Amino acid sequence: MDGNGKTSVLRQPRFRCGIGLLAFITLLALGADFIAPYSPSTQFRESYISAPWHDNNPSIQGSPRLTFFAVGEPYRWLGLVPCRRHLLGSSNSAHLFLLGADEFGRDLFSRLLFGARISLLVGLVGVVISFGVGVLLGGLSGYFSGWVDQIIMRSSELFLALPGLYLLLTLRSVFPRELSSTASFFLIIAILSLVNWGSIARVIRGMVLSLRQSDFVEAARASGCTHLRVLVRHILPNTAPFLTAQALLSIPYYILGEIALSFLGLGIQEPTPSWGNMLASAMNVNSLTQHPWILSPGAAIFLVVLAFNLVGEELNDAFSPRK
Repeated sequence: MDGNGKTSVLRQPRFRCGIGLLAFITLLALGADFIAPYSPSTQFRESYISAPWHDNNPSIQGSPRLTFFAVGEPYRWLGLVPCRRHLLGSSNSAHLFLLGADEFGRDLFSRLLFGARISLLVGLVGVVISFGVGVLLGGLSGYFSGWVDQIIMRSSELFLALPGLYLLLTLRSVFPRELSSTASFFLIIAILSLVNWGSIARVIRGMVLSLRQSDFVEAARASGCTHLRVLVRHILPNTAPFLTAQALLSIPYYILGEIALSFLGLGIQEPTPSWGNMLASAMNVNSLTQHPWILSPGAAIFLVVLAFNLVGEELNDAFSPRK
């Protein structure tokens, strides 16, 4: 308990559940090379649309037998050390499809793990860039006011006035559709950051306006600190608790933005796995009805969004002022 009798946020069940779920998903994404039985692009053409734990290749008899630390496809551990051991594998000739296989005979579980890297990285990098721009411009706007405030705030209002999804699709459609996955990755981050900096800039501006007349700021000015030092060292650090909570609540938006673009064929391109382009195969109702396991990326998206919201809401409640 703190001085006001509030229970520490670290003791809240929702916060612990969210942190645990995020840690688990992050470990799966980071260790995808070791955990996944196969490469995300490996195709078993005779085993297309296989059900979970089943290999429909007519030349293979029996179901796969799960084994641990199996020798399989070569990869580089942490991108450096050559290795062939995988955490999961099959001890017989049947292929191991924990979540089934897609229409190209690729293991959905392996693609799900590698796709998590793309989605989580887009969310994290996008938030860092957009919040960095928003904090900088919002801080300058609130601290200097005047014509600086007018230019920055009118610019932010221009972006906020446009519907986010339509602006996202419009900006992406300006560039060629046949971009490589790497180029699409950085383009998506740039577009998402450009679209979303305005809202955080307005909030930071308001916080800076209330802080710039504080006693500790006046003392810093009196001691000879420059405006930049006062802003960076004394004012903006006081917004850190709020920024932490808002960043965690904003990451799902960036993840869903990448998924939406990839789902529509405007984001990460095949054969690079992304939760968005994996879900594209579920657009066919008949295919989804007959092969419901292709919807597994949707469950992963739900869990990731839930985890970030649980943690972000608890932090937001803890750092919000109480009446």
